[in-house]
Amino acid sequence: MADESRTMDASNRSVLVGEFMTKDVISLSPDEELQTAVNTLMAKHIKGAPVVNTEGELLGILTDDDLLVGNSRLHIPTMISILGEMTAWPPSILKFNHEMKKAASSTVGGAMSKDVEVLSTSDTLEDAATKLHEKGISVLPVVENKRVVGIVTRSDILRCLSGN
Repeated sequence: MADESRTMDASNRSVLVGEFMTKDVISLSPDEELQTAVNTLMAKHIKGAPVVNTEGELLGILTDDDLLVGNSRLHIPTMISILGEMTAWPPSILKFNHEMKKAASSTVGGAMSKDVEVLSTSDTLEDAATKLHEKGISVLPVVENKRVVGIVTRSDILRCLSGN
């Protein structure tokens, strides 16, 4: 994919996120059944959705990357030999255990990513495009006062750049 920020000229770099973000956000509850969330994402043809509490505050995000087993970061721990004994490298075993629990979860809260990149309505188109590209992500929640007020995807950026 081409770097979106390279296609920007001076006239659209400073367009504010609040002007082009999707405001009708489909969000998920942490207690929601994972299968229900998958069905929602598929029915709406979206790659991810923010996970919010009852006040609309961002708790995490659930994306197709969190759901795809083949694309998960579930790697068998690195085994090393110490004095003839085989053992798992500690950092990798901890990550393996975390990813196993996440994969086996039946709720959105257990499968969501909690470390979420976000935007504010005062960020620019260039900020959004740069974050999406550099972080290799497809969905950025827009947050004001801890509450999700919108979402930005690559499609939103392309729509803004094309003038639609």
